[in-house]
Amino acid sequence: MTVEAPNNIKFQSPQSTHVPPKKTTDSHEFKQLFQTQSSKYEKRDYSPKSPKTDIFWMEYPSADQKNIEDALSKLTSLKQDGLLKFTNIKPNQLTFNDVLKGVQDNHRIKHLIIRQSSFSDHHIQTISKVLQLNDGIAWLVLDHNKIDDRGVRHLAHGLANNSELKHVVLSDNDIGDEGAMALSKALKIHPNVKSLWLQGNKIGDVGAESLIQMMDESQTLNTVDLRDNKISSKKMEMIQIICDKKGIRYYV
Repeated sequence: MTVEAPNNIKFQSPQSTHVPPKKTTDSHEFKQLFQTQSSKYEKRDYSPKSPKTDIFWMEYPSADQKNIEDALSKLTSLKQDGLLKFTNIKPNQLTFNDVLKGVQDNHRIKHLIIRQSSFSDHHIQTISKVLQLNDGIAWLVLDHNKIDDRGVRHLAHGLANNSELKHVVLSDNDIGDEGAMALSKALKIHPNVKSLWLQGNKIGDVGAESLIQMMDESQTLNTVDLRDNKISSKKMEMIQIICDKKGIRYYV
């Protein structure tokens, strides 16, 4: 199955705290050292593949009635893997829940992307229920939506009861320590998450500690983004250490 990287995510070489290897004049020794170090990276391809060639795109700039009706119609007739993207959802647009309920029973939707929105609590609860009932979603992208700790607790309940989600994007929200702790607890239960994007939130050292414990226990996580939070340099160093230990690509 192919998956889509969110538009605003640019993959780059991971930051590292490794100490450079000592200098040597022995060409054979240098060649062996180079092969040993480079082999750690050459065998891994973290970059998700573009779905544009084999994914049916359903993209809407708002949740007005026309767009909702069109999305529901396409969800009903969908015959191939699909991507559903909405932006600019308003708290009072509760009819958007009809679309989410349509996704709930449609396992062909592999990418659920909602951005630049202001969710109501009811929206978040419905997304949580979608996660509980639909194991077909690979990418959950909910960045720039003002999601706070309460909202993440709802999402965490959905994640804890989902078995197939691979990528969780919650960048540029209002998630603090309590949200990070709830998310970490859910991801300890979830067996398959590969990447976690939490850039631009309000996570501090308490939340970072819970994420470190989760990363240490995870057998699948290979990418994590924690830039632009409220994490101290000491905790950042601990994150880098655990990521290096586990072979996780990190952005801090």
